[in-house]
Amino acid sequence: MQSRNHEAEIGEDFYFISNRFQPYTLSINSNKPVETFNIHIGEQFSEGVLAALIQPADKLLNNGPQAQVPTVAFYNRLCRKDERFMQLVKALRECSLADSLRQMAFEERMEALLVYLLHQHRNVLRQTESLPATKSSTRIELYRRLSIAVDNIHSCTDHNPNLDELAASACLSKFHFLRLFRQAYGRSPYQYMQELRLEKARKLLQNPSVPVHEIALVLGFDNSNSFSRLFRQRTGLYPSQYRLAIN
Repeated sequence: MQSRNHEAEIGEDFYFISNRFQPYTLSINSNKPVETFNIHIGEQFSEGVLAALIQPADKLLNNGPQAQVPTVAFYNRLCRKDERFMQLVKALRECSLADSLRQMAFEERMEALLVYLLHQHRNVLRQTESLPATKSSTRIELYRRLSIAVDNIHSCTDHNPNLDELAASACLSKFHFLRLFRQAYGRSPYQYMQELRLEKARKLLQNPSVPVHEIALVLGFDNSNSFSRLFRQRTGLYPSQYRLAIN
């Protein structure tokens, strides 16, 4: 996926957000059939939902459908799917537009998805405001650069990027990048990547046919012992114990 100067690999655990009037290209590199699902939210629909969220009821009554609201510009970035997101998308995909009643259900589900995305965007704005810059435009630019580095973390499936690579992708010096990353995300890049590895480990352990040592190799650990020690430090259980507990 490429949007403007931003390129990212969209794994099965992620989705990508772009804004209107922003062209993008989508390339599929797979020997197996791949399904894509794009959701386009109309301008009038999105502004109506946003107005209902942020404007007081008396103003909505006075202005009605003419209520003016600011346009939301999402950051172009990879976003991690969570359970709520998957539920919303599943409900949307199951909705048929065969009749007017189904049209109503479709619009309600689109509204629910947009409200979810706006709440996620509000969390991103909080992270942006935490960055140490006087001008709002500077904080936005810094967060945009950090987002590119985070997308690189999520997109690198063949190796774990080092600090120099991440800083270079964000066009920042190494230690400036490290300080900004901590302030925006509340953890260091190394800690962030370790959390991702453990999250993936939990998913892989759900399959009892995959040996623990193979999971360790997939996640980039030197051996299964180092993986098991880290997993126990973070979860209180060894991988084999965790697997027995969930299966």
